[in-house]
Amino acid sequence: MRNQLREGIEEAKLYYILKLKDAGVIEDKNKKMNNLTLSELQRLVKFYQL
Repeated sequence: MRNQLREGIEEAKLYYILKLKDAGVIEDKNKKMNNLTLSELQRLVKFYQL
């Protein structure tokens, strides 16, 4: 059985990364975004008011 908590965190991270990409804040080629924590991604979205 897969770790549901890890899956949930990864889904949330992907949601925020896509939100930042759609707004043009980050480029598609920026692989470093996957290394950010969920909290860091949430702060970026809040900072850019997305």
